Amino acid sequence: MKTFRTAATAVSFAAAAVSTGAHAQSSVTLYG
Repeated sequence: MKTFRTAATAVSFAAAAVSTGAHAQSSVTLYG
């Protein structure tokens, strides 16, 4: 169960990182 929780946390963190990266990219496209 601990492994599952760790994996879920990693996936959540990765999703947040991708979301942030996509937002930053769109901002660069918008203002760059």
